Amino acid sequence: MKTIPEIPTDKVVLLNISRCYNANEKEDDIYKRPNVYEMVRKYWKVDKSHVEQADYVFGVANGIVVAVYTDMRWKYEEYNGYLRCSFEGVEVKDSKYLGLKVSDYVRSQNPVTYINC
Repeated sequence: MKTIPEIPTDKVVLLNISRCYNANEKEDDIYKRPNVYEMVRKYWKVDKSHVEQADYVFGVANGIVVAVYTDMRWKYEEYNGYLRCSFEGVEVKDSKYLGLKVSDYVRSQNPVTYINC
């Protein structure tokens, strides 16, 4: 189980959205999303038993938390022939975690990181 000193007990899922967040007109359409919420909320290959424990989901772009969501409701959906998870949640606009540097914990090879869950 990974821990981050600034997140002592909260159960958090970090989702690396850098590719979507930095997408330009030359990127494949799969990476173009209309807003940060749509970048963060879908389509993830996750362990549903872990994400359902989470208090928060962090959208992480370029190693920095750019969005925080709570009260997530997870569901499986088919996407491009694969079963993936997505969620609906409530944005925490004044979260103490916004702007937190988590680059030491988020890797591009594995876009999902579980903290305390």
